[in-house]
Amino acid sequence: MSDKETIVRAFLADWSAGDARKLADYFTEDAVFQMMPRGDEVRGREAIHEDFKAQLSWCTDCAFEIIALAVSGDTVFTERIDRM
Repeated sequence: MSDKETIVRAFLADWSAGDARKLADYFTEDAVFQMMPRGDEVRGREAIHEDFKAQLSWCTDCAFEIIALAVSGDTVFTERIDRM
């Protein structure tokens, strides 16, 4: 398993665990996060943390089933079923 694959799998596990701080710590201080289909940009680690806290307030039993995962350079692709 590559480091990038390990990071993506850990991120999804942390999301399922509901830990907004741990999720935000994957990002740099000046990161820009955009979740589709919502589309708006969230800028900075602390803003990302607040956004994740808000999302996790309604997504209290999230689970991610990875069907396929591939790594190409700095990009990780996932095909998955998200249960909210």
